[in-house]
Order: sequence, then structure tokens, then C-alpha cells
Amino acid sequence: YICIFSLDESALLGRDTLRVATEQHANTNKSNALSTSIINTANKFRNATQVKVLENHVQNAFQHWSLKLKQNNKYFASSDSTNSSGGNLTNNLNDKQQPVVLRKPRQRIRAEKNWRLFYQKFATDHVRPTLIWNHKTRDELRETIENEIRNFNIDKDLGHGHLISWNHNEFEVLYNCLNDEIKIGSVYLRLLLEQGDLTVNTDAASDAYNASEFFNDLYHRFLLSQPINPKQASMKSMCLQAMTIVYARHYEIIGPFNDTKHIILM
Repeated sequence: YICIFSLDESALLGRDTLRVATEQHANTNKSNALSTSIINTANKFRNATQVKVLENHVQNAFQHWSLKLKQNNKYFASSDSTNSSGGNLTNNLNDKQQPVVLRKPRQRIRAEKNWRLFYQKFATDHVRPTLIWNHKTRDELRETIENEIRNFNIDKDLGHGHLISWNHNEFEVLYNCLNDEIKIGSVYLRLLLEQGDLTVNTDAASDAYNASEFFNDLYHRFLLSQPINPKQASMKSMCLQAMTIVYARHYEIIGPFNDTKHIILM
């Protein structure tokens, strides 16, 4: 028994429980420290990314703000430099600062007019009481526009760098090929008598005239035409026939005609 007791006592004496517990605790602390380090590193990366995105937004904002200040300073500097001796140098420095052109948002542009139909009708001949359009009128329009462009370029060259503008309100095309046509108001009298009607269905440009005004213009021309020669007599007859056509179509708009008795007696 003595020998067995001594072996067991030596085994118990050889085991250091405190050291084993300390090592296990140290290993646990290392594992926890490694996990904490990994978590902290991940947080740092996430925070760094957010900060970088925020810095980009702030940088863009300051860039646009700085560009706006430069443009304002350029405007005031250019206005002040014209009254000072160093104006040329300031203008040269400001000209070197080219403005940054920002991309415009995409937008779908829709044509308001049907230009395809316009060009189709433009190339087609039309013969109506309110419109005569053929190859002769197209040629005269082309020649007039070419002459207008040529004169504008000459004035621009003679202007020596001055701003030259074109007043489109004064632009007018005189169709010489239609000089023989008798036109009262906006209606060609010959075509009205040939077609015998002036309605919305047969004339797409019927809104170009007013029935009451056109009837009064016909009657005024009828009174002014004196039958002193065959041409004047023919004009008087044509005006009377045209008055008959217009009044038969638009009698409700024109109203009563008080000079009917006078015309019958004539």
C-alpha cells in the first residue's frame, strides 16, 4: 500500500491546475481578441466607404459652387476691366477659364407641326379659289429666298463683325406669275366661278376669308366697275356672279341684302 500511495501522490503533485486554467483563459482571450479585431476592421472599412461617398458628394457640391462664383467674378471683372487700363490682361485671363458644360437631362423632343405632310403638299400642285400653287410659284419662291440669303450675306460681310439680324416680318414674295389673276380679298375670282362653290369640303383654306367681308368686297368692286369698256363690263358681270355664289352659300351669315332691288333695276 505504501508504494501505490506514493505513485498516486506523485501524479497529483505533478499536475499544475492553475497553469492549465491560466493557459485556457489566455487562449480564450486571444480568440475573443481576434474576433473583436476582425469586427473592428470591418467597421473601419464600412465607415471609410461611407465617408468616401460623402466626400464625393461634398466635393461635387463645392465644385459647382466654385464654378458659379468664377462665372460671377468673370462677369464683374469683365465689366470693370473695360474701364481700367489693365482690361486686356483681365479679359485674357478670364477667357482662359472655360466653363464646364454639364450634361443635360435627356428629354424627348416632339415636333409640333406635321412637316412631312407640309413638304408633301408643298411639292403638289393646288388649284383652289383661295390657293394657286404650281411649279411657277415654287420657282419664284425659291429665287426670292436665294436672293434674300445672298443679300443678307453681303450685308453681313459689309458689317465688319457687327451683329446683323434678318427681319422676317418684312419678307414678302411677289408672285409675278399670278398678276393676271383677279383676286378680291384672298379669293381668286376666276377659280370661284369655274368651281362654282367655296365651301369647307372643296376648299381646305376656306378659313382664309370671311364670308361677310368677302361679299361686301365683291359688291364694292361691282359698284366701282363702270361698263365703259369690255374689260370693265366683264369685271362687273364676274362680281355679280360671285356675289350670287357666296350669298347662296352663306346667306345666314351675311344676313339680308338691302340693295337687291337696286341690282335688279340696273
